[in-house]
Amino acid sequence: MIVFAVIAERDINFFISIAKRIQKKDSSKAIVFISFYEPGNKNIKLSGFKVYNIYNYLGASNPNIFNDFDI
Repeated sequence: MIVFAVIAERDINFFISIAKRIQKKDSSKAIVFISFYEPGNKNIKLSGFKVYNIYNYLGASNPNIFNDFDI
């Protein structure tokens, strides 16, 4: 399995292009994306790849979490 992690808009088209080239060369490779950039998830899905939105797995955020790190 090949996993791409995207964190910004600039990553989306770049990694989709690479994923398509890999898939064309070897269609047996499973390719997935882990996304830290929600606006790009639709483009990944439309390109035919599975995308995991990291924010769906984080749970409720604690607004005071920065206090734990003296930030």
